Amino acid sequence: MPLPLPAAQVRGISLKNHLALAVLRDGRGTIEQLATLLNVVFVAYFLHDCRPDDITPYTDAEAALNRCTRRAERGEPPTPNAGEAALLERVIAIHDAQLASVPTHRYLTAWEQLQRIPAGGVAWPLPTATDAQSHHAV
Repeated sequence: MPLPLPAAQVRGISLKNHLALAVLRDGRGTIEQLATLLNVVFVAYFLHDCRPDDITPYTDAEAALNRCTRRAERGEPPTPNAGEAALLERVIAIHDAQLASVPTHRYLTAWEQLQRIPAGGVAWPLPTATDAQSHHAV
């Protein structure tokens, strides 16, 4: 029987993720919180058991983080607006549920996938909206 993640580790991961969003929402966020949440989006995507065309929560959250990043690049606070925060909260909630039930080996595999993403996003793990639509049409 596969072993679940230790409860203390699940709580720690969840707390880190929720705090990253709270700090961003409070207007004190940095690239560190954006990176934490981008990791959440990708690991949650790697763990999802949905149909290939059911990736909207992940692509929407990634787009929200991209908008926050563009604001930071312009020297503005990367604070998500209410809609963006709701998209990020949705993926964090999905990931919390995943953490509570995923076997340790699947979680570690998802993190290994994350580590294989080249710097600069050359081989981005999430398909674009166009990719998802063309995959659905096949």
